[in-house]
Amino acid sequence: MYVPAFILQLKELDEADNKLRDSMYPYAASMFREFHKYKAHYSAALQCVAEVDVFLSMAQASAFSPNGDMVRPEFVPVKDAQKVWK
Repeated sequence: MYVPAFILQLKELDEADNKLRDSMYPYAASMFREFHKYKAHYSAALQCVAEVDVFLSMAQASAFSPNGDMVRPEFVPVKDAQKVWK
């Protein structure tokens, strides 16, 4: 059971919350616009970090094999890898 004054306060709070959210949209849009200018740099950095992560994971997995007979990957140049996969 709600008291009418409480319902009015809830409506005011909801309106204030909506105004606050609406005021954040221009800021968020400008922030994403700035971020997008440097997307290529972030993507390149992320790709490098991802590759290092893969190599570290492979090294860790092969170093701590319980029975010592872990299969180790063979890395080939990209031009040779395309021949293998075709």
